[in-house]
Amino acid sequence: GRLIKIKGGFYFVLDLAGEVIRCRARGRFKEKGLDLLVGDLVEIVYEEKVIDKVYPRKNNLLRPQAANIDQVIILMPVSKPVPDLVLLDRLLVIAEKALLEAVICLNKTDLLAGREIDTVGEVCKVFRGCGYRVLLTSALTGQGVEKLKNNLQGKTSVFAGPSGAGKSTLINKLKPGLDLPTASVSSKSQRGRHTTRHVELLKLTEETLVVDTPGFQRLS
Repeated sequence: GRLIKIKGGFYFVLDLAGEVIRCRARGRFKEKGLDLLVGDLVEIVYEEKVIDKVYPRKNNLLRPQAANIDQVIILMPVSKPVPDLVLLDRLLVIAEKALLEAVICLNKTDLLAGREIDTVGEVCKVFRGCGYRVLLTSALTGQGVEKLKNNLQGKTSVFAGPSGAGKSTLINKLKPGLDLPTASVSSKSQRGRHTTRHVELLKLTEETLVVDTPGFQRLS
């Protein structure tokens, strides 16, 4: 099966029959210093509900943590909070180092006003000039959601970005009914609140998977 969530010391595996099995991991994984990651392909022993084997990964990211993925969707808000372009650059470097395709998604376009519109236009021009795909999206108005869905089709994509970028809100828009927890940006600090507490692999369709990840403010 495939490891879809790690929470509270348990490993949740989606097996080939479509059932989610809550497992422990063999002690030898820890002894060998092998950290299991969401996205890992594993073998489990049903009787013991334990992960017995981890298959070799085709790739992995350590921030955010995920394995066996096809592309990184870097979600950056255009407003509230203010876009952190240095963080965006660092996420691009991490994706490139892992030889993963990166798609830049500038979210919350419904909040754009005045000079911000020109600034975002310049950002798009620069990154598209570097060869990246840049999407403009808004979960509120639906702008760009269909285009994002087309970019996800048939792939396993990890969503990465700062707290408050709207990752969970956008994924809820992509597949109504998921009901991932969301929260508004703090009016005092103008920073996003941590609503996603763990990395989780979610199925949009049989061929399309996305990894929702906790947001962060800094990245080494």
